[in-house]
Amino acid sequence: MSTPPPSGRGLGAGALLVATILVAAALGFALGALTGPTLPLTLAGAAVGFVAGMALVIRTFREP
Repeated sequence: MSTPPPSGRGLGAGALLVATILVAAALGFALGALTGPTLPLTLAGAAVGFVAGMALVIRTFREP
């Protein structure tokens, strides 16, 4: 018989995903502020953050 997953696990996964997206978008914004095209680099950073965040969530919360 399997045990139910611990409560709050989805909240942790969501928070990890959102934090990764925000950090990557902030890095894109900082790079854009230094070089010029702020909005495109911010959006690119958010897209990269989404992909990286999904990979991080899958790796962290994968069932054994």
